[in-house]
Amino acid sequence: MGFNDEISTLFDNANNIRSYIIENKSIILEEEKTIDGMGIFDRINLIISLRPNVLLCGAINRRDHSFLINNGINVINNLSGNKDIIIKEFIVNFIENDVIIDKQNNHRRFRGGRR
Repeated sequence: MGFNDEISTLFDNANNIRSYIIENKSIILEEEKTIDGMGIFDRINLIISLRPNVLLCGAINRRDHSFLINNGINVINNLSGNKDIIIKEFIVNFIENDVIIDKQNNHRRFRGGRR
C-alpha cells in the first residue's frame, strides 16, 4: 500500500502488503503485513509464502513479475487508486464461484478503479 490506502504506484516502494480471503464475493479475512525496509527479494519471498492466487499491484519489473508467475501467482499490475475500490471492483469483475476468471481471453481489462 502507498499513502492513505492508495495502491503504491511502484511495487518496490510499497510500505505494506494486505492480503484478503474472499468467499462468495465477500471478504471474510483481511490482514496487513509491513514490508517497509525489506529488500525486493524478501518482499517476493514473503508474497510467495502467503500463497496468494493473485497479486494486485502498481508497476512491477519484468523479473519480479515473471518470478511470481513462475511460482503460480497471477499478477494484475499497473493499478493505481484507492485499495478498497480496486478490491471491490476485482471481486465484482474477476471472481465467479470463488474462482478467478481469466478475462484476457475476452480482451477485457481490469481497470482498478480508474475512470
